[in-house]
Amino acid sequence: MTHQTFSKDDLAKRLVAARERTFPSRKTAVEVLCRLTGLSPHTLRAHERGTRVPTPETLAIYARAMNTTVERLLYGGERSGKASKFNQLTRDVEAPPSHNETVRHIVVLTATQLAKNPPAVDSRLDMHSQTMPIPSEFGAAISDDAFVYQVPADDASMLGTKCDVQLRPNTYLIVDRVAPVNPGNLALVLWEGIARPMARCFQSALPFSAGKPFRLIAANPNFADLEVASKRERKLCLATWRIRYAWTEL
Repeated sequence: MTHQTFSKDDLAKRLVAARERTFPSRKTAVEVLCRLTGLSPHTLRAHERGTRVPTPETLAIYARAMNTTVERLLYGGERSGKASKFNQLTRDVEAPPSHNETVRHIVVLTATQLAKNPPAVDSRLDMHSQTMPIPSEFGAAISDDAFVYQVPADDASMLGTKCDVQLRPNTYLIVDRVAPVNPGNLALVLWEGIARPMARCFQSALPFSAGKPFRLIAANPNFADLEVASKRERKLCLATWRIRYAWTEL
């Protein structure tokens, strides 16, 4: 427990530090946080400079988006003693969602399963496979044919891709085969039974928790177009799978 008192300047420094830990760039952070809070970039800058103090509701959103707690932002740690009115308000806003909240369970497929069963993968039919819960706020946009793919630790073809956030071993990807295609971002391709990233860009977004603690490292709201090097590769491509979200286990 810490016994620090509240300081606007310290809060501003902690907001900056949490933002730098969570997002790959300030531009990405501003886009995500403005969308979540409904505030302007000018107001976000004022919070980080310490010239304005976030409301309890805004501070709770910051804490959830940057994978921390309100008390850590306010005091640098869990604070002992009687909670202030401000802290109690943020605690109420930050209360976890009810267990009755709708959650999608999406099938988890391995590289071996993908190689054996392209492209007819249907999570509704494969009820014996491992599944992963996805919060309804994300799951609503995912089709019934979507699945979760985990980047294998020994698959060098998927690592080191030139993205805003690099793919790493054991990264989870929600992949949607039937999503509408729009230009941009990253696609996962089954090419001769091998999953390969063909495009070159990720858009980052906020972390979230789903049963286990996860850090969301990428989101592609428009899904992805496929970039191939030649007509030959296009003919050999067995199926395209558009990455919807990506995250790593903490």
